[in-house]
Amino acid sequence: MEELFADFVVIGSGPAGQKAAIQAAKLGKSVIVLEKDEHPGGSSLNSGTIPSKSLREAIIDLTDFYQKSFYGRKKDVKEVSINELNFRLNKILDSQRKHLIKQFEKNKVRLIHGMAQFEDKNRVLVLDGEDRVLYRIRFDYALIATGSKPRNPKHVPFDEEKVLDSTRLLSIDHVPKTLIVLGGGIVGSEYASFFAALGTEVTVVDKREQLLSLL
Repeated sequence: MEELFADFVVIGSGPAGQKAAIQAAKLGKSVIVLEKDEHPGGSSLNSGTIPSKSLREAIIDLTDFYQKSFYGRKKDVKEVSINELNFRLNKILDSQRKHLIKQFEKNKVRLIHGMAQFEDKNRVLVLDGEDRVLYRIRFDYALIATGSKPRNPKHVPFDEEKVLDSTRLLSIDHVPKTLIVLGGGIVGSEYASFFAALGTEVTVVDKREQLLSLL
């Protein structure tokens, strides 16, 4: 186990954690960012905003969506494979991840991968996947910026094959013929539109009378 000290420890490397860490470093503080996942960037970079917007642009381009809209729905949907979409998506994600790491390095922010666990009000442990302690970090200030994840009700049989949440949907290996989307909020409507553009027969189920009523 390695003993470390930092003025400021940030738990989570999503948008909030990134900005806080870099700003503190610019003010002359020593900063360590702790990230439990393989890639930095949080859900925004790895499973949320950037992947969904990248997929949207890839689908629009690969399916000739704008031409189809111009000529009408009778124009055939260009068949697109998941491999084509993933190639474009992964290229963008790799670029963004490298850019984030360069920003940390440029500002002398240290990134450590592992699970954070507070030992007391001024110490945090960093554990690996087998709960072995890799680091004990003493700090003056800490920010918990761990973000969010999809809420998966216990009574729903998520199996990561037929029943998936919005994060797992990004890892499917084929374009489905049919898709039922439970929830007509921003995320549900967005993915429903994506797959409809790919030729999937999509049904959106929502308890509200109007989709996207919050907008």
